[in-house]
Amino acid sequence: MKKFFILALVIAVSVTTVFAQSDIVNKTKSGEEICTNVDVQPQFPGGNDALARFLSSNLRYPLDAQENKKEGQVICQFDVMATGQIENIKVIRSVYKALDDESVRVISKMPHWTPGMKDGKTVNTRITLPIKFKL
Repeated sequence: MKKFFILALVIAVSVTTVFAQSDIVNKTKSGEEICTNVDVQPQFPGGNDALARFLSSNLRYPLDAQENKKEGQVICQFDVMATGQIENIKVIRSVYKALDDESVRVISKMPHWTPGMKDGKTVNTRITLPIKFKL
């Protein structure tokens, strides 16, 4: 099936920026704070190269999207909790429902990340991850 498409991954992981002076941008669904101004960014185990390998080996271009010639960049956000667990995955820029759903599915399968740190303590951090699908 990989013959039918090229999956280009944009591994530009970035933390959501805040317009206020505060280090807290938001709260999780459970009320926990999300820190935006961290000393050390969260990291996928093995770094960005490992993240690219994980995405390329786990993402499957949905047949529906292939048949309808849908492609583009899905932008997702998720929280890397102080434990490294991934929570609160959401699509912030949609392309096509099947591509959006596939992006969320694969992010939900990710192993625990190394959490972000602030003042020597692990903190909850929001990550933005663009995933590009190209036929």
